[in-house]
Amino acid sequence: MLKKVIIVGILVIAVILSGCKSSQKEKLPPPDTQTTPFIYASLPPFHTIFEILDYLKLGDYDQAVPTKVYRTKQETGHAAFALGVLTADGIISVRGHNKSKLNAIAEEMIRLSNFLGLDESILRLADQLKELVNNDQWEELEKALEYYKSEVEGSLYQSQQYDQFTLMQLGGWIEGTNRVAWFVSRNYQKDKTKVLNQQGTLNHLISNMEYINTPSIQSASYFKPSYEKLLQIKRIIDKPVDNTYSREQVEQLISLTADIKKIFGS
Repeated sequence: MLKKVIIVGILVIAVILSGCKSSQKEKLPPPDTQTTPFIYASLPPFHTIFEILDYLKLGDYDQAVPTKVYRTKQETGHAAFALGVLTADGIISVRGHNKSKLNAIAEEMIRLSNFLGLDESILRLADQLKELVNNDQWEELEKALEYYKSEVEGSLYQSQQYDQFTLMQLGGWIEGTNRVAWFVSRNYQKDKTKVLNQQGTLNHLISNMEYINTPSIQSASYFKPSYEKLLQIKRIIDKPVDNTYSREQVEQLISLTADIKKIFGS
């Protein structure tokens, strides 16, 4: 009897260990990406930033997004960056309840998604954004845009388009930082500037930029200048005082992030 119990116990342990190995295996990236130094990390969600900037009103959000939709050249790197910028603009526009801006942004996002050859499910999701806009479903729309962002990131990652993934995240982070710094500068409160302290996210972006290996992107006119500007931003972000930034530092962030947008937009 004791012998049977021991045998059963060994079998149970074996099954458990087998399950653990299987579970760990599922969490690993595909075999051909295990040696890739690329870092997969999502950008911070906007709602956490808006919670800190709790003094913002509907009109503030509306003024933050330009009437003219951000557009770049018809090239993969430019398109990926622009899609990141527009996703950030879209989420901010939702807070401003501006349907005309949102419809224009959604149309350009759909066009860029097609150009980048994204998965059909993402294209359908992009179409759904316009429907939510027209139905004034603001809460659902903000969630849908955040979901769209994560789905596009996931699609680019799964298809191993790491360079496009990086440039899309760069566009989203640059526009998000530019607009958040603009919000802060209009009603400067030192303690609110802590929202700009995103050293971890910035380090991931810089690391991924350094590992971009697509020749056409490496030789593109935007690549080296935008990388150098990013390093200048890092020098500011890495020097908070008590986790906050001076008014001058905030203005410098606005200027440098705007410069990167111009570099990609030219």
